[in-house]
Amino acid sequence: MKIRSAEAVGEQAWDQAVRTLPGGTFCHLAGWRRVCELNFGFPSLSLIAEDDGGIVGLLPLFLVRRWPFPAALISSPVCVYGGTLAYEPAVHEALAAHAGELARRYGVQYLELRDVAVEREGWQTTDRYYTFKRELPVSADETLTSIPTRQRAEVRKGIKAGLTFKTASSIDAFYPVYAESMRNLGSPGFKRRYYQSLLDVFGSAVEVATAFDGDVPVSSVINFFFGDEILLYYGGGTAQARQLRSTQFLYWQVMNRAIERDARIFDFGRSMRDTGTFSFKTYWKFEPSPLHYHYLPIRGAVPDLSPDNPRLALAARVWSRLPLPVAGVVGPFTARAIV
Repeated sequence: MKIRSAEAVGEQAWDQAVRTLPGGTFCHLAGWRRVCELNFGFPSLSLIAEDDGGIVGLLPLFLVRRWPFPAALISSPVCVYGGTLAYEPAVHEALAAHAGELARRYGVQYLELRDVAVEREGWQTTDRYYTFKRELPVSADETLTSIPTRQRAEVRKGIKAGLTFKTASSIDAFYPVYAESMRNLGSPGFKRRYYQSLLDVFGSAVEVATAFDGDVPVSSVINFFFGDEILLYYGGGTAQARQLRSTQFLYWQVMNRAIERDARIFDFGRSMRDTGTFSFKTYWKFEPSPLHYHYLPIRGAVPDLSPDNPRLALAARVWSRLPLPVAGVVGPFTARAIV
């Protein structure tokens, strides 16, 4: 077996390996190389493992330099999933060891692998992050009855309010809604071009879904389709969303849309333990599954970039009070630092 740069095999072979190797996700696809380099200037140092039969392992890996935080190698920045893909434990270990060598060569402070299910001995880890998945009903006729009673009542209120649902391959409706939502939550977002680049790079595998009150978008989400799964990724709502129950209405309609596109698994995405979004997903009867993020210190401690950090929590409270135009200008620079 040999390990070399994934850039050498091309995107087609890279993506075929992601779809074939156990545990492959949308976040492992080769298109993220273009997304990360175009929007953030993070070069890919991604790796493949090969034997005589072809690719037997893969690790998307990016060199992340962002002021004021220390440099790192991350698999994968701006993604909730990442880490090594392989058929055999030995290949997982070999890819991680090679990544460690790269981390030392490039002088970064730490290596971060956002593993989904792989566990590693001797690495720092966290039990902070969870993902939520559930099988979808066979037909759209069954989605409303599959939703827990409390959430079903909220969806019906959205229907009664006259909300409508549309999908698009543009972020025109999404971005204003999302930018307002992120500011209100005290969290910076990326530049508009980043979200549009997801559609440009991944094509029909990315879809924007929006709930409208008349002609006004009130809740919107960017969804990723991969294999038989739909992954809800970036979403938010305006100040009117709660009153209109547009978020619940939107997620119900996204379930229907997923079934139309032959998805079988609904992935509600990542949430931190003991947060509002974590509780919201459990109300929908999604069982949390822990994500196994691993960290290897190289030249110092691994920084705490989570909202649990008191300094970042204070910054979030200040951020939520900024005028929306100011948050829109400053936000992308801040968001880049905490990918």
